[in-house]
Amino acid sequence: MVTKSKQIKLLQEQLIQAREKISQLEAEKKEIIEKQAQILEEFQQNLIRTIEQHEIVNNQHQDLEHLVMQIKEGLLHIHSLGHESIEQSDTLVKKGNELMESYDKLNGYTNYYQETVHQNKEFMDNLTDQMTKTANSMQELGEHSNTIKEIVQVISEIANQTNLLALNASIEAARAGEHGRGFAVVASEIRKLAENTRESTQHIDEVTTMIQEKIFEAEQGAYDSQEKVKQSSAFNNTTVKMLDEMKKILETVRTNSQDVLDHIHTQNQLAQDMVKHIDHSDSYFQSIKEALLEHINDAKVVDSQLASGIEGIKKLGDI
Repeated sequence: MVTKSKQIKLLQEQLIQAREKISQLEAEKKEIIEKQAQILEEFQQNLIRTIEQHEIVNNQHQDLEHLVMQIKEGLLHIHSLGHESIEQSDTLVKKGNELMESYDKLNGYTNYYQETVHQNKEFMDNLTDQMTKTANSMQELGEHSNTIKEIVQVISEIANQTNLLALNASIEAARAGEHGRGFAVVASEIRKLAENTRESTQHIDEVTTMIQEKIFEAEQGAYDSQEKVKQSSAFNNTTVKMLDEMKKILETVRTNSQDVLDHIHTQNQLAQDMVKHIDHSDSYFQSIKEALLEHINDAKVVDSQLASGIEGIKKLGDI
């Protein structure tokens, strides 16, 4: 009986120990379940944050794709502007070449006019010298005509004196009567000669006066012509200076135009190079777009897999 009581007591103690062990195991199980739930919760939260971050990245990829397309559109616009710039540059080059040809023609005309004006200047200078010589000659001729007039005046006075002497001789011959008849004839001839001389000298004087008037008019005309020639020569000198200055300006303009034309050629070449690079970059942008689309599609697959994983974790947590 005692032995049976001991066995019962022992069984009770073992039962108590078993219950304590079960309680301990249940506590450990609860702790493990709580830790598993915590781990699953943390893992679920990490997955959710990963998905959210992945969605942000996907949105950024889409924004990047949009930006890439905007950049591509901008480059296409620049490409169009580049073609327009090339066309305008070609037009400017054509106009510039035409302008250079016009400058060359104008320079040729300027050289011709410059040479003509130089020749005209030499002619006017020679004409001025000739007019000066002519004026001096007319002045000398006027002086000679004055000398002739003085000589004619002396001859006229001599003729008057001779006529007076012949008259006196006729009077004396008349007084002498028959003896003075021969002398009277001579005196009459002398009077006729003196009268003819007086008339001739008077005519010469009139002609000389007319010649002097013509010489004076010619001299004044020569001086006037000389003055006009001087004015024309001064104008020619001014024209020569203006043509020389115009030629310098034309040379400067031609040089500047050539520089501008060279810059246009350079700009045209740069525009062509830019268009070529844009043509090449178009394929690069297309590759980037395709890569982004592929990455977005792959990301969608990952999102789907992550979502499935979260569902599985939720189900596991519910268990």
